[in-house]
Amino acid sequence: MKIIANALGKRFDTHWVLKNFDLELAEKASLAITGANGSGKSTLLQLLAGYLSPSTGKVNYQLSGKFLSQEIAIDQMSLSAPYVELVEELTLDEFLRFHSHFRKPLISVEDMIKSASLQAAANKQISGFSSGMKQRVRLILQFYFRSEAIFLDEPTSNLDDEGINWYVQEISKIATTKTIVIASNVPREYDFVDEQVRL
Repeated sequence: MKIIANALGKRFDTHWVLKNFDLELAEKASLAITGANGSGKSTLLQLLAGYLSPSTGKVNYQLSGKFLSQEIAIDQMSLSAPYVELVEELTLDEFLRFHSHFRKPLISVEDMIKSASLQAAANKQISGFSSGMKQRVRLILQFYFRSEAIFLDEPTSNLDDEGINWYVQEISKIATTKTIVIASNVPREYDFVDEQVRL
């Protein structure tokens, strides 16, 4: 998915977090958004993903040269961030099967769980998961379900060394298969990307 941002801006009350931002990210290209705390990394990521509405400007999406409506584009994108809530009343197995009704799985649910080293928690409610386990679940949704673009905000947040290694391994597998945007100041999370923007 190609992403085109024109004169993008976001204001919260009277404070402008972002002004006059332009971007053209090619289909299946990757971008890292870096910058100091409070510089607007997460805000820009959410604007590009359609998770936030801009105060000024617009984001357009293209797939195979054709412009997509906002609704169709959002249906083909996925966002992962520590602040994105999961359906915690479900077990992990139930949650992934539930998600399969909305986005096509690329591997079996059993293989997803095994890849993320969560076999022992497959039939436990997500509400009882640690923050690191919940982050693995969020990443499962990015790695193993079909999407044209994924947006990752601090993707290794709360992960242990095993989880970080799993992330690095899996992100490298999909690095050239879809459009990827990462907001981070941790080089290992984005050292493969084609472009970087520092705010």
